[in-house]
Amino acid sequence: MGIAACKKPADTNRVRNENAVVVPDPDRFTNDVADAVVNSIPSMTVEELGDLRLLFRDSNTNYQHDYALGNYFDEVLEDPASREEVIAWIVQTIRDSLNVEQSKLDTSCLVPLVRSRKWWNDFQQEMGEFGESAEVQGLIEWLNDELLIAYAFDNESSFIFATPGDLLELGLERGALRELAVENLNRIIPGFEIHRDSHLVMISAGGFYESSLILLEDLWLQDNLDLPGDYVFAIPVRDVLVLTGSKDAEGVRRLRGVVEEFYTGEGRSVSPHLFNRKNGKFEIFADDLP
Repeated sequence: MGIAACKKPADTNRVRNENAVVVPDPDRFTNDVADAVVNSIPSMTVEELGDLRLLFRDSNTNYQHDYALGNYFDEVLEDPASREEVIAWIVQTIRDSLNVEQSKLDTSCLVPLVRSRKWWNDFQQEMGEFGESAEVQGLIEWLNDELLIAYAFDNESSFIFATPGDLLELGLERGALRELAVENLNRIIPGFEIHRDSHLVMISAGGFYESSLILLEDLWLQDNLDLPGDYVFAIPVRDVLVLTGSKDAEGVRRLRGVVEEFYTGEGRSVSPHLFNRKNGKFEIFADDLP
């Protein structure tokens, strides 16, 4: 959700012309925001909670949001001429949030995102800062000691992580999540491309789901992979998936170079480890074990 930047309030005695002093009124601003939202989204109800605070509820979904308007009002204090623009921005951010909530009700949007233990630890910390339990907020499935699947809803502009409560609402069994999510992933991605040289194979699929491609059985059945030994792969960042063969020493060496080049431990990083696939399961490559 977009939040207007907090700016230092301007002098409320700003003179707009020689004879008039404009002093924006917080109560009127709050009422005008409430009216604009309800007029734009008829299913929305609003309750005033206090000075510059509104509680919005949507009758068609579980959407509920306690909205603080202080930063927005500061914008209007600084530039009274921006009032209509600021209100329109608030309406749009609430509409965007509602669209996210509506997409969460669609099982066809559920996708599997391959992430790392570090990502999960960071996620837990972030939830803790908001007073939430990550176990309640996140729906995950471990692939090994390092990699996991985080289930999320793809609303085309962002990923919204699924919760156990979503399972109850959608009538889904936890054990059926991977099959459904992988089926959706197969439908959503435009297919994948294979690029190779004499030792390495790079798989690309548009830049959003490369790390999740390891869950697609079709990937491992490609005849043109043709790598010696077991498949060894690296996903140093979310949009880089590179493979080699366990019996290709030069390939393994170069694969480590790919990790060194892309993995930083920040942002879109996934893992500094190499992995191999055996009997349909993913393991940390033996040479990477302590």
